[in-house]
Amino acid sequence: MSSQANTKILLVEDDQLLVRLYKKKLTKEGFAVVVARDGSDGLVKAKNDPPDMILLDLMMPKTNGFEMLAALQSSPQLKNIPVMVLTNVSAETDEQRARGLGATDYLVKADNPPDMVVERIKELLEQGESPE
Repeated sequence: MSSQANTKILLVEDDQLLVRLYKKKLTKEGFAVVVARDGSDGLVKAKNDPPDMILLDLMMPKTNGFEMLAALQSSPQLKNIPVMVLTNVSAETDEQRARGLGATDYLVKADNPPDMVVERIKELLEQGESPE
């Protein structure tokens, strides 16, 4: 059984209602949650204190999720951090673009309640711990 106690999640989301919802849910599950309100803030926080995983919205002010993914991929320090895109954009082309930019997973908010998102985060982190 892996402990989430030292697992840091960077939540990059501009919708304050969703920030509160996911932060509360993830904290309750034992994760340490750092919040960024847009992609440029997310990049600064990721560089200063690299998280174990990034939860990334695509549609944000300043630097959007695609731009942040591209910046993460171009950074040797950050490119191996798993990124779960959590968005309301359900177009297949956007999912392909996000995965092409290095996203580990792609979930549509409307189709995945917070409980499912947390379970998926745990699955991805466990996969990263044990090479298959």
